[in-house]
Amino acid sequence: MSHLDILSSAMPQPFELPLVPVFLFTTPTHWFAAFAALFLSHIFLEAPAISAQGVVLIWLFSMLPDLIDNPESRPGMVFHAFVKTLTGGKVELGRYVEHRGFWHSLSALVLLTGLLFLIYPKAIPYLLLGMGSHIYIDAAQRKGISLFGFGDWRGRLFRKRDIPSGRQEEFFFLAATLTIILVSIWVVSEGGTKSLICKYL
Repeated sequence: MSHLDILSSAMPQPFELPLVPVFLFTTPTHWFAAFAALFLSHIFLEAPAISAQGVVLIWLFSMLPDLIDNPESRPGMVFHAFVKTLTGGKVELGRYVEHRGFWHSLSALVLLTGLLFLIYPKAIPYLLLGMGSHIYIDAAQRKGISLFGFGDWRGRLFRKRDIPSGRQEEFFFLAATLTIILVSIWVVSEGGTKSLICKYL
């Protein structure tokens, strides 16, 4: 073994979570990021409303990209199995979609926004926050996203850094979003930022 190998093995390595927690970990990261975006938008922009319906909508929209094109995720596995069962085994979505392809793109977000505008406009803010945060997070990973849903060009947030699934970077990101949610819940319970400023200043 060379001196370089010895030095490399002695350096601290990023920890990896076990297989099962990784399988359960990625989807909750998108949930927490979407809820953090919802609370921040509600506090600083005073919209959209935080309601039971809004929470359900943003929860669903935060999973939507993986629901359609990632059969290895828990939501995608359930949805793909449902479609296969519903069609008597004739349709396997995995043959027609690519993970982080069209359904992880701005084109898909624009398309769904247009459909909701015709069907249920009140759901648009939750779509933009839920699905938008999902796309944003995946753009921070090494593979990036297909920004427009076609062509070979992929978009990444960072050139030399990424947030790999199931590693310490994702754990810290999850902890940060959870902190934002807890602080935001306190701010909302106190009546918002204006009430807090009047109360403590």
